[in-house]
Amino acid sequence: MKGSNRLTGSKVKLFAVVLLVFFVSAASQAQIPNRFHNLKVLPDLISKEELLNVMRGFTSSLGVRCIFCHKGDESTPFNQIDF
Repeated sequence: MKGSNRLTGSKVKLFAVVLLVFFVSAASQAQIPNRFHNLKVLPDLISKEELLNVMRGFTSSLGVRCIFCHKGDESTPFNQIDF
């Protein structure tokens, strides 16, 4: 019986993580404008999806968070970071 409770607990944890990722992703996409300004390397006409994929690739490959490249610190709420 304990094994089934652990499995249920694992499923609950997995569900919570999936929800968290969904809401963080939705919040990050909500603040990204349709057109970009001040891009130094990437093309000005890059789509939101392409830009997010590039930035996620940087953070994943480097093992850093958004504030590594953007103005802010760990205590700054995500929606207040100067992108």
